[in-house]
Amino acid sequence: AWREVLQVELQAVQVEAELGKALASLERAVGSGIVEAAPSTEALDAAIKAQKIDEMIQVGRQILATDPENLNVLYALAFNLRRNELLAAPPVFANAPAAVEFSNKAIALVESGKTLNGVANFDKNATLAWMTQILAINEAKSGSAAEAIKLYEKSTALAPADPVVGRNLLAIVALRQGKYGELAKAYNALPEAD
Repeated sequence: AWREVLQVELQAVQVEAELGKALASLERAVGSGIVEAAPSTEALDAAIKAQKIDEMIQVGRQILATDPENLNVLYALAFNLRRNELLAAPPVFANAPAAVEFSNKAIALVESGKTLNGVANFDKNATLAWMTQILAINEAKSGSAAEAIKLYEKSTALAPADPVVGRNLLAIVALRQGKYGELAKAYNALPEAD
């Protein structure tokens, strides 16, 4: 289990390192004039490492304004919002809409065949599982238990051996337990037959 967690962390570090390479490549392709107007991926990396969420989102959006299909940036934003807010104890949902936005865009790119630049062992299913988990967490928070359960099940099916998505099963149990509690309360409120 620890090996898988370390692989996830390694993949995140590789993505962050690749952001710098992608910017350098972009600078060579279009010239330094445009790149100077956009923040560097180093600024994004610094915001991520310092866990400055608002700055991370702002810098990420600026990068995406010039490169909207930058999967590395979308993944880094969604992954870090998931890790630092949605899965925090207690969870923080202030930026959940941004996490959903970045996840949906990343999912679309991965499903179209795009991979993370610089990641030798890109795991498409695990990446889709983590991004889908973000959608499920948001649906659960929004009170859409049935949709959240569907998304948690989809996330788990994509990467069933991934310990990171193992928490999906706990979330499904909690959501179903809540529904059971509602039904039991309604049943107990029924008048007794004579």
